[in-house]
Amino acid sequence: MTLSRRRFLIGASALAFCTTSRAAETASLSFLVLGDWGNPARREDQMRVAKAMADKAQAVPQQFVLSVGDNFYGSGVDGISDQQWLTSFEEIYASPALQCPWYVVLGNHDHRGNQQAEIDYGLTSPRWRMPSRYYSFVHDVSRTAQAELFCLDTQSLVAQTLLEKLTGYGLDRGAQIQWLDQALSRSTARWKIVVGHHPVFSAGSHGDTADLIALLKPLLLEHGVHAYLNGHDHSLSCIEDEGIAYFTSGAGAEARPVKPHPGTVFSEARTGFLAACLKDESAEFDFIGDDGSVLFKKTIA
Repeated sequence: MTLSRRRFLIGASALAFCTTSRAAETASLSFLVLGDWGNPARREDQMRVAKAMADKAQAVPQQFVLSVGDNFYGSGVDGISDQQWLTSFEEIYASPALQCPWYVVLGNHDHRGNQQAEIDYGLTSPRWRMPSRYYSFVHDVSRTAQAELFCLDTQSLVAQTLLEKLTGYGLDRGAQIQWLDQALSRSTARWKIVVGHHPVFSAGSHGDTADLIALLKPLLLEHGVHAYLNGHDHSLSCIEDEGIAYFTSGAGAEARPVKPHPGTVFSEARTGFLAACLKDESAEFDFIGDDGSVLFKKTIA
């Protein structure tokens, strides 16, 4: 699939409108968080969530959308011309209100396909942003405050096979963790948010990720990270642990059962997404259902 000139111009115009609209508003940074969405078997559910996202973005213009992985089921994409770019992404999130940048991380299902294609698609799309498997970006919150988001490839951190569990062979732990440590150390942002596909803590069916508790939690605490955002579990939840909020937003196309978890302040087996609004002194995170209703609000100061 190639990106037509008409589609590119529409996207570029909407992107410029989105940026201009945000700049004219009260000093804040608004963005949406969506995970586990590109599932052809759940197209109707995905479209309901997409409409709720569009309604939210029309009411409150969003600076960007953050995709927390499992962008394409069940085995990623096979290249930048894969038909799924059209059927699971462009056609679903077609509203002008959603033509702002989409910052993306890889999920475990994306790893089964052509990972480089998900990076390279940004060369043809005016809104798809994934410069590498892990990266950070900075956005202004106001004239005096910024937010920095650190996007990880957690599939390369989490042991899946017996060989990986025994030896760590095939994983990319050292370089990525060193990069995160250094990037967090250098950051002067008012808000520091780490993003990955797998949860550190979760009330969903997959539950906590022991590898990430060991690898990431110490860095989050050491560097004063405010929140960790993830997908993987097909549910919506917020768990607090030692002053850090862990948000799971993996219900972009499917909802699965939740279970009790220490520190849970909210969990629900429902399709939907997370909406964030960062200001100088506080950050508000709203879980929104596929009907547009606000399910839960969490404020971080």
